[in-house]
Amino acid sequence: MVLKAAKKEALQALFSRMSSGRVTELVKLLEKAKLSGDTAIPHDMIMSLLRPSLQFVKPPRRNTPQRVFCNPFEDLLSPMDPPVKEKALIARAALQPVWDWLVEAGGVEFQETCSAYDKICETGAQEVVFEAEKAIWEHATKILEEPLARAYDEAEYGRKLAQSLGGVKRLDDMAEMVHFVRLGPEIEGLKARLPLKPIRKLDDNHVGEIKNCYHQVANDKPGLASWLVIAIMRRLLQDADILKVIRSLSPKGDDTLASMTDLKLVGDVVLQNVEAFADTIEAVAGQAGGAQEVMKLAQEYVGTFKSVTDNLSIKREGEWGQRLLDTRKRISGTIDKVVLQSAKEHVMGSLKMRKKKLGRTTTAIADLRQDIDLDSYRAAEQRAKAVRESVKIGERIGVSSAARAMVNDLNKELDAYGDSLLDQMDNVPADYRNRKRMVRHAFRARVVMCIFP
Repeated sequence: MVLKAAKKEALQALFSRMSSGRVTELVKLLEKAKLSGDTAIPHDMIMSLLRPSLQFVKPPRRNTPQRVFCNPFEDLLSPMDPPVKEKALIARAALQPVWDWLVEAGGVEFQETCSAYDKICETGAQEVVFEAEKAIWEHATKILEEPLARAYDEAEYGRKLAQSLGGVKRLDDMAEMVHFVRLGPEIEGLKARLPLKPIRKLDDNHVGEIKNCYHQVANDKPGLASWLVIAIMRRLLQDADILKVIRSLSPKGDDTLASMTDLKLVGDVVLQNVEAFADTIEAVAGQAGGAQEVMKLAQEYVGTFKSVTDNLSIKREGEWGQRLLDTRKRISGTIDKVVLQSAKEHVMGSLKMRKKKLGRTTTAIADLRQDIDLDSYRAAEQRAKAVRESVKIGERIGVSSAARAMVNDLNKELDAYGDSLLDQMDNVPADYRNRKRMVRHAFRARVVMCIFP
């Protein structure tokens, strides 16, 4: 069903005026209609129009078989759909194509499993409902395993399966989903024993719970234990906090063995997030206002870098250590190029200068014949702030010497400019003197304040 924009806006306006109780009641009715197979009601369209209201109202939403299927990997879902699939992130765009394929491939038997779950939800106790959820995960795993294995072994079959799902990315998403679906009981059980998402900090008890479950999975379902850790990692406020688990599983508390075992997957995903900062910083460096955005991202990078190294002792000469050093080198190089090298030009270039010949020498002095350009002044102030931030984090990213040298150079240049203002104090019109005072006191004071931490 397709609605014109005007009618959609009218419906959304109507929904926005509904009380939270009415919204809750409407959502329940829509869920019931969908479960009963009533195709006369455009469930998905109405739910999409209700979304703005659902941001403020959180009605209890009953689990459907599809939602049960997705629960083990729900924290990996991303609204982004990059050209190349990222490890341990599943595009939301993959959910419906994969579920539709699963229902069709599962046929009557899988539909019966889903129907049995729906019936049990009506009256069943929590333990019975969980057993019905396990039945969905186990049945879905059986349906998915053989076609996925064949798809990656046989090129032609893989091409056809990818085409039926909507592309190679959807096939890769489905392949990653199945790891978590296999671990549905373990992941959901562990989630129930840990704090609600987002988990601000993993304490020793939390680490112990994850560690015990990791060993259980390693024994019962070989090859899947690291995916269990990934599932919990995506529930943390900071992904790097999961390295506490790797440290507890490593005899020496460092990355020596972890980087050579199945836990390498976890470390690779954490480092992938760190490396993303370098990619983003390099991407924004050439944009308008790039210096300020570069320093904002660099500060976030420093926090993430510290979280990684605080939670796990990483050997400098190892693979993970080299990857961390490479990101640091890339970011420090970008800061030097985008923030520091042109800082003097941007700050001093906003001041009006003119050349004056003194004997055989030509020197640049302050030009009081015209006002400073306010846009240039603001840009100079922003660049000075960026230089200040580079001094603050310089030790951690390897630009400390260059940043402090630039501060000293700017201070000398501003002092020289101020001296040239004082030299012109006598025998100038009143408006020149007023302009001098504004530039000398306002501009220099503001810029120096911006520069020094």
